[in-house]
Amino acid sequence: MPTTNKSIVSQFFSGTIFIGVARVSSIVLGLVSVMIATRYLSTDAYGAYVLVLLFSNFLVQFMSFGLGLVIPKYLAGGEEYDDEYETSLINTAFYFRVAVVFSTVAVIVIFQPMLAGFVKSPLIADIFKATPIMFAIISFTNLFQSVLRGQLKFKSVGVVEFFSELTKLGFLFLFVVVYEFGFWGLVGAKILGQIVWAISVYRAVNFKHKWEFNFQLLKEMLKFGLPLQVQYFFDFIYTRLDTIIIGSLLGTRGVALYDIARKIPDSLLQLYTVFISVYFPISANVYAKEKEEKTSAILNNSIRLLTFLALFAGLFVFVFGKDLIVLLFSEEYLPVYWVLVLLMIGVTIDMIEEIMGYLLVAIGEPDKPLYINIIRAIFSVIGNLIILPILGFMGAALVYIFGNLVAIPVDNYFLQRKKISPSFIAIIKQALICGLLGGLFWLWNPAGILPRLIIVLLYIPGSLLLSVITVEDISILYTEAKTFVEKIFLRLKKAPQKQ
Repeated sequence: MPTTNKSIVSQFFSGTIFIGVARVSSIVLGLVSVMIATRYLSTDAYGAYVLVLLFSNFLVQFMSFGLGLVIPKYLAGGEEYDDEYETSLINTAFYFRVAVVFSTVAVIVIFQPMLAGFVKSPLIADIFKATPIMFAIISFTNLFQSVLRGQLKFKSVGVVEFFSELTKLGFLFLFVVVYEFGFWGLVGAKILGQIVWAISVYRAVNFKHKWEFNFQLLKEMLKFGLPLQVQYFFDFIYTRLDTIIIGSLLGTRGVALYDIARKIPDSLLQLYTVFISVYFPISANVYAKEKEEKTSAILNNSIRLLTFLALFAGLFVFVFGKDLIVLLFSEEYLPVYWVLVLLMIGVTIDMIEEIMGYLLVAIGEPDKPLYINIIRAIFSVIGNLIILPILGFMGAALVYIFGNLVAIPVDNYFLQRKKISPSFIAIIKQALICGLLGGLFWLWNPAGILPRLIIVLLYIPGSLLLSVITVEDISILYTEAKTFVEKIFLRLKKAPQKQ
């Protein structure tokens, strides 16, 4: 049966609520972890930890060969796949991941002395000891999370993430605050939390383990995923090359300062990945069944709602950013306030571009985002090498903004060729509202919390007035949130009876 608009919207809201509530909790727990780390660790130690995460996550994505998106695409992309096919796919991907992890760890160990010269840090040896361990654990976590997304088990993804972050925070307090293990205390807490996460997602997948390896299926998936893999390499150059350059020029202290400027924008991107976890498989499913018309509607509603939320967050950060830096971290990081504001603008544009890019993959055009990321990567390399040494952190933020602006017209061109028409009217309206309120704050510059809060909250009625958001949006969100809360209370009532 065709999927109705109402059911599509309901799937989006219910899926994002289940994962989103847990992700918000995880972000809060993550920020608490950073608050502890920045107060109990030196900037060099925290910067070294940031580099461990950067290197390990890069290796995880780069050595996944695009399977992180291919697996959900294959599992959710049609009704012809049965349980036997799913079992074969998961087993094949699992054994392939085992081989890749062992090979990559061996290469890191062999070439560690050569790689160590790229970063200035007194903890460089520790960085390259921690990176292989982190890489191995995150690799398997991401593999089974991609399976869960393909199985549309959004609730399981959210619950597992929350409890793993809670575990990490507990170990961090023990290792960093109580025992004062410093860098290795922070790394150890992350590793143990990630182990809990990996075991939990493994169990949630309900993995039917078999000694089975389908070479033909793997070849097919790798062929589809190869453009995505190359795309990720260029995406990494675009989004993280600035951190590597900062590490080379300013050392791990510079990395720590820039990471704090990115912390709130990156938290927003974590929430965005919740949406993508739902958006990608549903878009693939809808396009497979109903083609262009409803796919265009999904794209434009996604752009409209996500831009509304992102600009609202950006306006809040512009008004309260200095207070947030002091509250969450310390006054030592206040110089990166304007970098934070620019990065919030960049994140909004990044979200719009990635929504369009993910849709190209969902409709069977995995090579097109590759071309787009090549353009962004070239822009990033040239821009960062020229501007970053002159403007420092501000230059890195400006390159991030304009790189995404360059990519959006290219996304639009490829989607138009598939008869999918992106609409940018809502973005223009939202930017106008945000600009006017930001200008009001800049000219008035009120000191009290209440007048500043009023300026931020005026964004909501302004968006309703210009029909950026609608009463129907609020009604659907209310219905899904109410259903979610009712399910939670129902389970809490049943819990004592089970005991």
